[in-house]
Amino acid sequence: MFRVHLCEAPTRKGWPCRRRVRPATGPCHLHRDLQANQLPTDGARPTWTVPAQRLVGETCRATLPPPRTGLVLPTPRRLEERSQCAAVAERAASIVWRRAATQRYTRVVGTPIWETLCTGRAALRCRRLAVIARGLLALRTRSRAAAGTLVHQVLRLRRNSTIERFAAARIGERIGVPGREGVAATARALQALGILLCTSDNDLTSCACLRDVADTVEMIEAELSEFLWRAALDELTQP
Repeated sequence: MFRVHLCEAPTRKGWPCRRRVRPATGPCHLHRDLQANQLPTDGARPTWTVPAQRLVGETCRATLPPPRTGLVLPTPRRLEERSQCAAVAERAASIVWRRAATQRYTRVVGTPIWETLCTGRAALRCRRLAVIARGLLALRTRSRAAAGTLVHQVLRLRRNSTIERFAAARIGERIGVPGREGVAATARALQALGILLCTSDNDLTSCACLRDVADTVEMIEAELSEFLWRAALDELTQP
C-alpha cells in the first residue's frame, strides 16, 4: 500500500503542516529552515524546532508595503497649473465653438448617445474619454485601413461596453484620414469632446482631457482654440 509522507512541521497556529513531502527531503519548502531534534522513523512522528533568529511569518509581514492612509492630493503648484489651464480653456472654448461642436458631435454619435453623455458627472465621462484617447494614441500600426476599422479593433466593443466606447467608435467612423493618422485624429476628437462636456458643466479644473492636451499643446488661447476647431470640426466629417 502506498504511504503518504507529510511535513508535519508546526505552523503559526500550532497545527502540523499537511503538505506532502519526500522522506529524504525532510520538511516542505516553507519549513526547510526548521531544525530537526529527532529524525523521523517509520511510524514515528517528527518534532521540529523553529530557529530563534528567523520567523517566517514575521519576515513575510515585514516585506508588505505600508497600507495607504488616504488619497494623494495634488500639490498647490499643481492646483495652480490646473487653474491656469482652465482659465485659458474657458477663453479658447468660445460660445461659437461650443454651439458648432455640439451640433457636430450630436450628428456624429447620434442623439441618444449624446443625451446620455450629457447626463451625469462630466468629470467621470471625461476621464473615461481620456483613457480611450490615450489607448488610441499609444497604438503603433503601419496599417492603412480606415480609422473606424482600427478603432473598432482597439475598443473591442461588446453589448455591455460603456457609452464612451460606443461614442468613440462612431467618431472613428467619421474620420476621413486612414491609418495611424486617423486613429490619432480620433483621439484628438475624443479629447475635444471631453473638454466640451467639462465646459458645459463648468468643471474644467478637473478635466482629464484638458490635462492631456496641455502636455502636447502650448497652453495659449490661440493654440488651444486652433486645436479645438481642428479636432472637433475640421477632422470630423459630417454624416
